Amino acid sequence: MKIKVLGKNSFVARNILFSNEVKYFDKKYLNQIDKLEKFKIPKWDILIYFFAYYGEDKIVSEHVNYKYFKKIFDLNISKKYIYISTLDTLNKNVKSIYKLNKLKSEIFSSKFENIKVVRLSYPFGLGQSEDRLIPKIIQKLNNNTEIVINDFLIRLTPVNYITEEEILNENFKHHNITPSNSELFSKIVNKLKKNLRSKSKILIKNTNCIDQFADIDHSLGIVDANIYLSNLCKAMIVNI
Repeated sequence: MKIKVLGKNSFVARNILFSNEVKYFDKKYLNQIDKLEKFKIPKWDILIYFFAYYGEDKIVSEHVNYKYFKKIFDLNISKKYIYISTLDTLNKNVKSIYKLNKLKSEIFSSKFENIKVVRLSYPFGLGQSEDRLIPKIIQKLNNNTEIVINDFLIRLTPVNYITEEEILNENFKHHNITPSNSELFSKIVNKLKKNLRSKSKILIKNTNCIDQFADIDHSLGIVDANIYLSNLCKAMIVNI
C-alpha cells in the first residue's frame, strides 16, 4: 500500500511509525497546489492530510484547513483520503477560525464515502513545538511565571497512542482517536507544577465542568497521560 502524507513536519505525522510505503510532503507542496493538474499528482492508495494552520489569519486558515484539501480531492476523486481534524468541531462553544475551517472540511468530506475524518484531541509529547499548549505551560512553570486559566475539561492524548493502525482503521467514517476520560485543565497544570517544583502562581478565572464529548465514541478508552507528562517535563528542562 502506498501512502502519501501531506504534512511532513506535522508533530503527529512525524511520530507515526508506518509499516507501509510512505512519501512525505512539506509546506512547499501547498504553494504548488493551485498549479497542480491531475496528471502531475504522484500515485498513491491513501492520502493523509495532516496540514493545519492554527493562526488567526482568516485567508490562510481557510486555504490550509479547507480549500487546499478540497482542491486535491477534486483533482483525483477516486482515491482514498484521510483528513486529520479536531474533536472541537463537535463543540458548539468553540468559535476559533481553525475549528470553523476544519468543520468546513468535515462537512465537505461527509458527502463522499472515500474520505475518512480522523479527529484528535490535544496530542502532546516529545518533540512538540514550544508554542503548543502543554510545552508552553511547562515553559511558564519552569520560569515561575504566573499562569491565568479559564478552566475546562480537556482530553490530553499522548502522541504514542496515535498509531498507523488507528489512522487506517476502515471501520469508521468519523474516527475519534481520543481518550474517553477527561480532566480539568487546572489539575493538569498543578500536576506539572508539582513535577517541576515550580513557584508559579496559578489563577483560575472561570471553570466549565461540562464535558462536551461525554456521549460520543472515543477509540482509545481510558488513557493515563501522567507518565507522558512527566517525561515531557524532564526532556524540556534539559533543553531549556
